[in-house]
This record gives sequence, structure tokens and C-alpha cells, in this order.
Amino acid sequence: MARGGITQPLVEDARKRLLARNVYPSIDAIRAELGNTGSKTTISNHLKAIEARESTRLDDEALLSNHVTDLVGQLAVNAD
Repeated sequence: MARGGITQPLVEDARKRLLARNVYPSIDAIRAELGNTGSKTTISNHLKAIEARESTRLDDEALLSNHVTDLVGQLAVNAD
């Protein structure tokens, strides 16, 4: 029976466990967390997809709450 391989949800779970322990989720750390299985290329590709999905642009005001936007505005005024 063929193995299912390393999936994005497996990599994401391993990444979350590492972050919860304050460990940087490097490819090698994630691979170790997965039981030293999976290719580094596969893990890297999954990590890139996860990080791209989770990333946000802080210069996009629509992504910020009104409270944060107001606070940043106040800080900018006070900095002048």
C-alpha cells in the first residue's frame, strides 16, 4: 500500500506545534517534528503556500481594525 505523503495540513500542524514551543519552524525542524519523513522540497513548497496564505499587507487599511488604524494615525501625528 502506498504512503499518502506529507500534506500541507500535516506541515501546518507541525509548524503550529513548533511555534507554540517558541521554536523557529525551519524545514529541518518541521521534518524532525514529522518524524524525519518527507522531502525538504515538499515541506518547503507547503511552507511557502502556508506563509503566503497567512501573510497580510499592513499597508492595506482594509485589513486593519478601526482601533489599530486610529492608533497608528495618532502615533503618526505625535511623531511630527
